Amino acid sequence: MKHLFLICVMLILASCSKSKDNDSGGVDRYVDPLTDRSGAVEEMVYLLNDHRARLNLPKLSYNEALTLEAQIHTDDMAFGRRRFGHDGMSQRCLNARRALGRGNACGEIVSRFHQNADQAFNGWMNSWSHRTQIEDYRYTHIGVGLAIDGRGLPYWTVLFLQR
Repeated sequence: MKHLFLICVMLILASCSKSKDNDSGGVDRYVDPLTDRSGAVEEMVYLLNDHRARLNLPKLSYNEALTLEAQIHTDDMAFGRRRFGHDGMSQRCLNARRALGRGNACGEIVSRFHQNADQAFNGWMNSWSHRTQIEDYRYTHIGVGLAIDGRGLPYWTVLFLQR
């Protein structure tokens, strides 16, 4: 009887772990970054913009140039070429401004070891300094970097820019 109960619980949890959120505009929630990198990045963009929309803040436009800057930094952290943190952020912001033709306010948030975008997002929302970046009304564009280290653990970078 215990085994039947455990099997039922596992089936229920498995069916809930990858559900569609009707408010997500078709974005899968709780995407596994190990198996669907682009889906996980798309989920992160959705989570950021959904939160900002609830606060009547402008939507952040996803930008490939910002994503490239964020991705290089994320790869460097995940593969040990740069320590975890914001080293080199001034240069990333300068590169992002050049790529967009101009820009003002620039910010960055990073995360590691959160298993999906939802966990990383919630970690940032529970940190005053990270939440302040997400809710900064000046930002108009973002880039999102995602890398998986040699142990299968995700690293995230979100680069914000006002243009």
